[in-house]
Amino acid sequence: MGVAQLERIEQIVERKRAIAHAYSNQLKDVTGIELPIEEPWAKNVYWVYGIIVKENKGMNALQLAQRLAEKGVETRPFFLGMHPRCLDIRQA
Repeated sequence: MGVAQLERIEQIVERKRAIAHAYSNQLKDVTGIELPIEEPWAKNVYWVYGIIVKENKGMNALQLAQRLAEKGVETRPFFLGMHPRCLDIRQA
């Protein structure tokens, strides 16, 4: 399966990039989140579309995930830090 996917890796990556750009376009004006970034020297392949939830906007990542789940949007935390606030999210 992996070899077959490698044969069309360029198409797979371009599709993921197109989807990610559509997400970014729709989310660009949402306050309280940071979207994935790209640099001129680095192209994101968006194996996941990750956002950062800013803590000072009245809703934490867990609350946002719960609200999104109510609307049928699946999310999951990833790359969590080891400080206590992140550990609270892991236990939920």
